[in-house]
Amino acid sequence: MPTLQDLHTRAKNLVASTKEAVSDGVDATLEETTKRVDIVQKDPISANGILNIAILILGFLLFLGLCYVAYKGAKVLGEGIGNVIIPIIPENKDPGIGKPGDDPTVELVVFYGQSLAVGVNGKPILSTTQENPENVLSLSDGPGGSQLPLAPCIEKNRGNEGETPASGMANVYFRKYMKSQKNRVIIVGAFGVGSQSIKDLSPGTMNYERSKERIELILKGAKEKFPDAKSVKQVAMCWLQGERDWKTDTTPDEYKRRFKVMVEDMNKVALSSSSLPPDSPQNTPLAILSYQTSYGSAKGSVITQTQLDMHNEGMLHMVSPIYFLQLASDGIHLSPRSSGIIGAYFARGLDARRRGKRPPLITPQGIAASGNKVTVKFSVPSPPLKAATYRSVQNHGFNISGATITSVDILKNEVVLNTSKPVSQGSIVSYAMSGSGNIGFGTLMDSCEDKVNIGASGQDEVVLSNYCPHFSLTL
Repeated sequence: MPTLQDLHTRAKNLVASTKEAVSDGVDATLEETTKRVDIVQKDPISANGILNIAILILGFLLFLGLCYVAYKGAKVLGEGIGNVIIPIIPENKDPGIGKPGDDPTVELVVFYGQSLAVGVNGKPILSTTQENPENVLSLSDGPGGSQLPLAPCIEKNRGNEGETPASGMANVYFRKYMKSQKNRVIIVGAFGVGSQSIKDLSPGTMNYERSKERIELILKGAKEKFPDAKSVKQVAMCWLQGERDWKTDTTPDEYKRRFKVMVEDMNKVALSSSSLPPDSPQNTPLAILSYQTSYGSAKGSVITQTQLDMHNEGMLHMVSPIYFLQLASDGIHLSPRSSGIIGAYFARGLDARRRGKRPPLITPQGIAASGNKVTVKFSVPSPPLKAATYRSVQNHGFNISGATITSVDILKNEVVLNTSKPVSQGSIVSYAMSGSGNIGFGTLMDSCEDKVNIGASGQDEVVLSNYCPHFSLTL
């Protein structure tokens, strides 16, 4: 097994070899450039001379760009973490959904997915009043409704549907992140359908087309209600789904493919429904926000890990897992207050995207084994890491296949798992992926102290702590 010093030496050699390759490449480019300059000097105004001028300039610039990328790519996570080197996950550099100075005046945020998107069993409803009736709106029969005119966002009883995350998101977003600006309006819609797989929610299905009709209906009503608005457009889609796909054996590739197609279509709908000209710079792509499903995480669901992979790949922006939230009496859906809390995480996530940032999220960055220890290194938005106290979980939710964890040390930005025997390569290290029921639990969190006030009147203060998402890594 390589030592830490071996890894350090390898990292240095990798950087040195990259620099050498860059240097050799530059020398070769300069040699070729000299040849082409000779051609130009001999016959500068000929077609051959002009062509060579263009080729040598473009080629040289392109090569220098590639060299820079190669050199930057040589950064590795290796020094001080053990005998497995994993590349650092690059920071997402996408531009967000516009600058604060060019915010749309009227913004629509759509919640879509399964039953948690529409507050199934979220009774009794909490958002029965609206403290900002001119600025926080939904359809007249509530966020999950289907009727114009637009009205103050107040939850309505709709069969087994109750408090939705949409209300919590809208109230927190306007109160905290829009800073209660009276010339700003947020409209929310909750259009999920219970027990539906991603296939059954995809473009072309009745579920999707019905949701699309409601989006277009809301934006039509908004344009009529606010004829002098600077702009009216959809700015985000909040995704609450994945529970059904655990039972339908949807593969990660299929899930990603269907999600990509759906997002592309939603962006087309948003663009065609915007009050702005099609070429307006404010018509930026939708912010795609998601929670991480917990249902099935203790029973081998691949969707939980797939959603984290999609976050790491930039397909969506994960705002939080939900395993730490209180459930409704059925043990599956969220309680009314929990719907308000996850709504607040979505509000914070949308604000981050507004500023061109990603929502704060703890993510595993590297893993290594050395003797009777396994070290997992994390990206931590608000260090240090610590253990939550909402419930007691064995080993804080960590497991290692083929090994027994004897103790867990939680440090500033890493967790050390002490084992009864050396851990072999190929072992799987998981977090919040096991348990007696369907949901895996864990207690790893950071020291974030973001406080928001949820509830219709903002009377309930909560801290938006960052909890580590479910994950599984192989040594």
